[in-house]
Amino acid sequence: LAQTKKITSVAQPVNEIAHLAFQMVKHQQQPDSIEMHEIVSRLIVRESSVKINITSL
Repeated sequence: LAQTKKITSVAQPVNEIAHLAFQMVKHQQQPDSIEMHEIVSRLIVRESSVKINITSL
């Protein structure tokens, strides 16, 4: 929707999240080791300044 309306939005790195989730499940056999992962979202700036009422979507 944000892309079709050309609204600035935040892109979620879905592939990276899925990959890390798979790795975490795979390594769950080691419950004593805790790893921290930083997942960075990115802002996608588009040209529109359209005002949209989010409840009407």
